[in-house]
Amino acid sequence: MNPITRLLVFAAVAAVIIWVWSYIYTKRTGKPFIVIDSGKSESTSPKASRIEGDQVTLEQLQGEWRMLECGKRGRFAPIEEIALANVRMLIDGTNLLMVDSGEKDAISLDESTFPTEFDQVDDDGAVTRGIARFLDGQLELCQADAGKPRPSDFSRARSNPNTVVRFTRI
Repeated sequence: MNPITRLLVFAAVAAVIIWVWSYIYTKRTGKPFIVIDSGKSESTSPKASRIEGDQVTLEQLQGEWRMLECGKRGRFAPIEEIALANVRMLIDGTNLLMVDSGEKDAISLDESTFPTEFDQVDDDGAVTRGIARFLDGQLELCQADAGKPRPSDFSRARSNPNTVVRFTRI
C-alpha cells in the first residue's frame, strides 16, 4: 500500500472511531462530545453568559445619581461631554426624575431576579424594560427601547440595540 493510501485509510478509521466514541459519550451523558465554537465573542444565550455584579433593590436606588457613561450599539458618548452635561437622576420611592430634562417616570423592580429587572413607565404609559446591577460601586442599567423585549445582558457590542448607562451616587 502506498503512503497516501495508508494515510487516507488511517484518517477514515480515526474519523469512524471519533464518531463512535462521540455517539456513545453523548448517549451516556446527554452532552455533546465536541462543541464547535462559532467564533462569536458573545453568547447569544442569556443563560450561557455569566453576568457579574451585585443585586439592586429599590431601597438602594433611593437618592440622586450622576451619569458617567451612556451608549448604544457600541458607540458611547465622550466622557468629557457627559461630565459637562451633568445629567442627574433622582429616585424617590417609585418615582424617577431626570433632573435636567424634568422627565418623570414610574419605576418598578423585580428584586428576585439577577440581574434585577425593572420597568420604567412614562406619562403616556409607554413601558421601557431593562436590567440593573451594581458593578464596582456604580449603578449600571441596560434598557431596551419602549415596547421592545427586555435585554438579557449588559453587552456593549455594536450588535446590541439596547442602551447601556452607568451612574454614580451623588
